[in-house]
Amino acid sequence: MNVDINTKTGKDVARRTDYVCNRCFQIELERSPTSKLLKDCSIKSYAKSVSTGNLASHLQSHGITQHKPLNETMRTLDTFFNTNRRVGGTATKKKFALIRDLVLLCCKDLFPFNLVSGEGLTDFVMKYNIIVSPEDMPCRVSIARSLNEIYEDCKSYVKERIKTDCPDHASLTFDLWSDKHRRRSYITFTLHFIDNRFRMINLTLATIHFPERHTGINIHAEIEKILFEFGLDKKKLYMVTDADEKWC
Repeated sequence: MNVDINTKTGKDVARRTDYVCNRCFQIELERSPTSKLLKDCSIKSYAKSVSTGNLASHLQSHGITQHKPLNETMRTLDTFFNTNRRVGGTATKKKFALIRDLVLLCCKDLFPFNLVSGEGLTDFVMKYNIIVSPEDMPCRVSIARSLNEIYEDCKSYVKERIKTDCPDHASLTFDLWSDKHRRRSYITFTLHFIDNRFRMINLTLATIHFPERHTGINIHAEIEKILFEFGLDKKKLYMVTDADEKWC
């Protein structure tokens, strides 16, 4: 709160501006209801853009410690929907669906998570009524926190698909590659098979950091881990390699 105090000294009028807490000002006014200085104050409100600074410690020093408990939806940093709007089951489902789809978008097209911080994507989803206001857009922290959960869901889906649709014979391919940014080596495994409806199915099983030497023994060890993890160790798998000496 902005308090303008007029101090008269003869013909001269000195005007001083002090910034005080509205709650503290009301307390002082109750303590000294006859104070001419307080009565002469001109009360103004802070704009919403003004920083509160160390308001918490200020209130504590004045013994103002009572507060209303926060709603459960306001206690987490990743709650990004408007608090003025009533959030029910449908809105909650839409929120998690939006986060999930944005995670999948970033993973499929290799976008960074700060994609959601840009004005372009926000304007796009608002234009097509996916969100109502920019405050409804999930932040990149929320996207990052949801990544592991969505990965486990996708992994469970792949395992179930293999269990129900993959025949006893299938093909496994793997590719060694390095990222352009940090030059780290990875190996990606993909399973290929024809289901009972005669459809060609391609399932990416995993992409694993592969810092070891690219020898046949090390690659074979990773293949065995993947086969066991996805329940493929009992199936007959076919793999085609080139004439590199590490396969000999």
